[in-house]
Amino acid sequence: MKAILFSALLGLSGLIDAATYTVTPADNWKTRIQTLAAGDTMIFTAGTYPISGKFGVNFPGTASAPIVVRGETGAKIVRSVPDQNLMDIGTGSYFTIENIDFQGGSRGLRFGESGPISYATIRNNKVHGTQTTAITFNQPNNNYDNIKIIGNEIYDTGATESECLYMGCNQNGCTTSNSLIEGNFCHDTLQATSGSLGSGIQVKT
Repeated sequence: MKAILFSALLGLSGLIDAATYTVTPADNWKTRIQTLAAGDTMIFTAGTYPISGKFGVNFPGTASAPIVVRGETGAKIVRSVPDQNLMDIGTGSYFTIENIDFQGGSRGLRFGESGPISYATIRNNKVHGTQTTAITFNQPNNNYDNIKIIGNEIYDTGATESECLYMGCNQNGCTTSNSLIEGNFCHDTLQATSGSLGSGIQVKT
């Protein structure tokens, strides 16, 4: 009985710790997104959220306490100079990024720089105006599992490589499994007209 009660209290503690944060461009939103914990939700209100310098986040969600990062209509995260990726998601599990307009960067969203990515949903975003590929899940020696990329619009990619999405690696350099790519609108991959790495979506297992 004591063991059952202890488990129940742990579950209640997890619920109590989860929080919802609503931010504006005037808030310290960069620190907030970098410190999200399991169960947290972060909502970007309408407005432009500029990024400069290297910017990375981790999303340590769990099956019972996922992390959600969501934009209200008109929320834009923008990097005006493509000297870094727009945002690096280093590692994470059980998280969702949805309804945000991502603009600019070398790459747009790079996943898995520092560790595996699993149970991630990237849904109903815009990613555009990138210097190279817009969304990448292709860090060497990494594992990507249960990734869902659904309903995004990706466009105006690349002054060099210009894929909308690159998932997986050549010659089994990283692994991708149990994942879904569905209903995305990929258009105006700029290098497609010049014959150099302008494919819309590349998938390698």
